[in-house]
Amino acid sequence: MTQPVIKEGDWVLVCETGEKGQVIEVFDQGERFLLNIPQTKAWPYPKRVHVMIEKLRKIKAPKLEPLWKQESLF
Repeated sequence: MTQPVIKEGDWVLVCETGEKGQVIEVFDQGERFLLNIPQTKAWPYPKRVHVMIEKLRKIKAPKLEPLWKQESLF
C-alpha cells in the first residue's frame, strides 16, 4: 500500500513529536515540507518547521473551536 501524496494545504502529523500542522510549502520533489504548527496550551505561539516525508503522516483537518470560545484570545 502506498502512502497518500502530501501537498500544500494538507494536515499532517509529525510522528516524532505528535504535533499536528498544515503544509505550507513542498520542497525537493515532495521529500521535505514546511509546516505551520498552530499554538497549543503548552506553547502559546504558532511555529514553522521543516520536516522530511519519512517523519510525516497525512491526517484529516482538525475541527477548530469558534474564535470566541478560544481561551488564548482573551
